[in-house]
Amino acid sequence: MIIKRLKIFGLILVSVAWIWSCGGSETTPTPPNEDQAPSDLVYATAQLSFKEGVGGSSVVPTIKGKTPITFSMTVAPDAGGLIKIDPSNGVIKAEASLKANTYKISVTATNSLGSKTFPNAFEVIVSKSIAPPTRLTYTPSLLETKVGTAVTSSSPSADGNTPLTFSFVSTPDAKGKISIASTTGVVSVAADAAEGTYTLAVKVSNDAGSFTNNTALSVVVKPAATTTAVTFEADIKPLLVKKCASCHTTGTQGSRGQDWRKFSDTKTWVDDIIRTTANKSMPPGSDDLTAAEVDLIRKWKADGLKEK
Repeated sequence: MIIKRLKIFGLILVSVAWIWSCGGSETTPTPPNEDQAPSDLVYATAQLSFKEGVGGSSVVPTIKGKTPITFSMTVAPDAGGLIKIDPSNGVIKAEASLKANTYKISVTATNSLGSKTFPNAFEVIVSKSIAPPTRLTYTPSLLETKVGTAVTSSSPSADGNTPLTFSFVSTPDAKGKISIASTTGVVSVAADAAEGTYTLAVKVSNDAGSFTNNTALSVVVKPAATTTAVTFEADIKPLLVKKCASCHTTGTQGSRGQDWRKFSDTKTWVDDIIRTTANKSMPPGSDDLTAAEVDLIRKWKADGLKEK
């Protein structure tokens, strides 16, 4: 009998507990995200990176708050309307025509209970699209000089995004006397470069790739110019006979015993000849020696006053 009464009492306690849990309280638990303003906006990947001409979109962000939630944004620097946000789900889209830059995006989420701005919630990074060089041309493509004379080429024409770098594919066999400027491509040939013909293979490079022209420039170094010494018989006598012999011939009036048809007399008086012809005091009249003719007499002296 006692056992039976205990069982009945236990059943009563269980029933009371069940009634209390189901209907004994007027408070109903609030479901997640309901009855609150937007909060906790998160883009799982908060950055979008691409090159100019590509474009892209973000993932759908997660957010807490009563639905529906609408989204808006501000972009710095201004993107000219080329970055947009879907107001219904917060997806950010960047157009392919967006210029290279880093764009910081602040997102504002709004529902019926309020709004909240999330500064720098997303970032769009656009890098410059780089095209590799595909051509390299020197105009003219032939560079000529002589031993003893330095020379430089023109700057080459090349495409591809800058900065460009220029180099020889292999070092010319000129004992380091032919060089190239890495930033301009100008080829320099030193005055003491050895005689010969050099075909230069030049490479132009940038961060996207390189292009090689195996016959970009031909350099021809010719033998040094040879100069023939001035002699009395070949050069000076014909000049003085033409311009001066009417007076400076043995037996003529005013010759003072000078006969400039003779090597010995002319050699003796060479300084006087140079001085008077240079200042145009001689010969009298209008038949002056030209500057080149006076320089020829000077060179005869410099070459050692050779007769033949």
